[in-house]
Amino acid sequence: MNIGVVILAAGEGKRFGGNKLLAKIDGVPIILKTISIYDKLEKVIVVGKYVQDLISILLDQVVIYNPNWMEGISSSIKLGVKMFNDYDGVLFALADMPYVTREDVMKILNSFKPGCKVVIPVHKGKRGNPVLISK
Repeated sequence: MNIGVVILAAGEGKRFGGNKLLAKIDGVPIILKTISIYDKLEKVIVVGKYVQDLISILLDQVVIYNPNWMEGISSSIKLGVKMFNDYDGVLFALADMPYVTREDVMKILNSFKPGCKVVIPVHKGKRGNPVLISK
């Protein structure tokens, strides 16, 4: 099956007090750690408020600017999904989740079978991310 990945990176970071995606873990910006999880998949990164800061480190990535980022995550989802019209599904990942593993992603992808509408990971009874949705 043909799956595209939309990495959602358009948030304001209010609780963090700024652009948390540039904060570093082991010397690497969070956004780059997150992107590396999906390095074998076709992906786009939807950015918003911090477009200028992020563009400078996302040079080899497909980046889409969401001018309506203030409207919330749904505006970024709508923008990102348009990039994968001919795909079977779209995996939506949050840019501030660098500890999702490739194994986690493979479990989600392997759970996506023909006729499946959505795959949502669950941990200790709570729904999580990334989420895979059928087109």
